[in-house]
Amino acid sequence: MKSIAIILLATLSAIQVFAQKNLIQASFYQVPFYHQTEGPYIETYTSIFGNSIHFKEIGSNQFQGDIEVLYLISKDSTIVDYKKINLRSPILQSDSLAKPNFLDVQRFFLPAGTYTLTLRMIDRILPSDTTRLDYPFTIESHDQMGAIQCSGTQWVEHFEAEEGESILHKNAYKIIPYVSNFFPANANQLSFYKEIYFHPDSFEGTEQFLLKYYIEKYETQTPLTAYNQFKRISVKPVQVVFSKFDISKLASGNYTLVIDIRNKDNELIFSNRSLFQRSNPGVGLAIDDVQAVSAESTFASRITSIDSLKYYLDALYPISAVNEVQYVENLLRTNDIDKMQQFFFYFWNNRNAENPEKEWLIYKDKLDRVNLSYSTQVRKGYQTDRGRVYLSYGEPNVVARERYLPDTLPFEIWQYYELEGFRDRKFLFYNPHRQWNTYELLHSNMIRELKNENWLLQLYDYYNPLGSTESLKYDLKNLRNSDYGMRVLRLWDNP
Repeated sequence: MKSIAIILLATLSAIQVFAQKNLIQASFYQVPFYHQTEGPYIETYTSIFGNSIHFKEIGSNQFQGDIEVLYLISKDSTIVDYKKINLRSPILQSDSLAKPNFLDVQRFFLPAGTYTLTLRMIDRILPSDTTRLDYPFTIESHDQMGAIQCSGTQWVEHFEAEEGESILHKNAYKIIPYVSNFFPANANQLSFYKEIYFHPDSFEGTEQFLLKYYIEKYETQTPLTAYNQFKRISVKPVQVVFSKFDISKLASGNYTLVIDIRNKDNELIFSNRSLFQRSNPGVGLAIDDVQAVSAESTFASRITSIDSLKYYLDALYPISAVNEVQYVENLLRTNDIDKMQQFFFYFWNNRNAENPEKEWLIYKDKLDRVNLSYSTQVRKGYQTDRGRVYLSYGEPNVVARERYLPDTLPFEIWQYYELEGFRDRKFLFYNPHRQWNTYELLHSNMIRELKNENWLLQLYDYYNPLGSTESLKYDLKNLRNSDYGMRVLRLWDNP
């Protein structure tokens, strides 16, 4: 099956990025939906980075890339569905022009269960260039869900009102997906598409609800009043939520898009959150908000040592928004103890207005434990990867440590059963130089964190790190099937 790609209009970061040197680079994510007659399905979005592939001349002043894309979906090591396509890039008039990113969209109808999607891409012009991604996911049983459920969030690059039957069409719109949950400074609009599903036996057909959608700060779950919309909805098998926000003045940071549904008594009966990130260096922390807070007679005013204040402020970075980090960096260059106390109180008051000191003391207890457990000869614990992850996400449910496996660098795997709405999130730390307590993050399956498709090789290949591209691909292929590879992969799957 052949497919002509659609040009993406923006440079995209990714929810899942695989960007290995000299190999095909792309971003990927999938969104679960439910079809009223055919059942649950996932929609996959793969954006190929045009500058990472080869182009060949197909005619006079005509150049085109050609990628073979293979999707394999497995359950308990058994392949249950697959698709193999040849994805062609847009045609360029010169091989020296900038290469646009291009997109592939697929749908897979699957019963409820836990699966792994393996995505493999081969550059058909230079077949030695290949890239692979393994992506675990779960489809919930629609029959066992609550009275109200919703699809995942499809971020939208561009849309237009248009009837059609293509894979890009939904509810009388043609939708080009935005293959990322990261919005850079040149992205001034946040557009999204979701579907709300009402269970037919749970409500009367005439019942009315208030649907509210808004943006809140991720760290504090504080709603932003400038980004708030609502509408009345009635009971339907599928209610579409298709809207947008102007984010040109939204500061850098982590945010969540929230969907709330309330009944006639204003009781919250359903809520859903989708994480996204914003980079907008031109919009800083609102100085007026900080200056409006007084630290007098608060716990912050009792911290009178400037060295202690600088240390405490610096230790906030694992749980700070981007604009807060930038503000602290500038603040630490001064010796203004009043402004330091003021911001320190502002930070914790912004997270718990009822008892900011209690919130700080809870964090300080974690900070002390992190420094005790993860400090090295040159860094405090909170400055290390393990310390940052602990302070950002909390204590893991499982920690598997391996210090003496043959042919393997010391490593440990942290597993969180549930993390920010995701199941089975893991972090792999390793000690690349075998120095005391000096562990670095090597790989994770958590969004926003390091994704390293070569982690198995780097964990093994101590004396010949990585080597050439050819030996890299050869070693990866063989290591997965070796006694070493299977042993480590089993531990990753089940710490």
